[in-house]
Amino acid sequence: MRLGLSTTRVITGQDDLSEWSDEELREGRRRDKHGGWMGVTPKIVPKALHDELIRRTLLQANELMRENLPAAVEMLVALATNEGVEAKDRLRAISMILDRVMGKSPDKVEISGQSPWLVALQGGIVTMNGNGAHAPEEDDIDDADFVDE
Repeated sequence: MRLGLSTTRVITGQDDLSEWSDEELREGRRRDKHGGWMGVTPKIVPKALHDELIRRTLLQANELMRENLPAAVEMLVALATNEGVEAKDRLRAISMILDRVMGKSPDKVEISGQSPWLVALQGGIVTMNGNGAHAPEEDDIDDADFVDE
């Protein structure tokens, strides 16, 4: 596979992806000096380019949530205190507020039985006698184990 100069520069870290626009990151290639797209749309994109796009997207999403947090809290409080709202919806709003203020109660998880890997591990454990040999139990040996030659 042949890599273009731009892709090679990204892979080797020679191209600073912080200078790329969000649109260029989504497209996987740079614009030329006239605003058009340079080269052909890449079939693969370097991991660094993908990581930068994800980093920026999450940063923008977090900023949007931070900016709208007060409005969201006000909406939850309005739902919880409005007697015109159905009781089940008011309870859900109250529950959401309490979960975030008081902390959500942990889910209880119970696991029973043995894992297959634990059974296999236990089956592979053998006891050793003082000289390093397997110390057989009486039930471990029967007459069929011996062959006369």
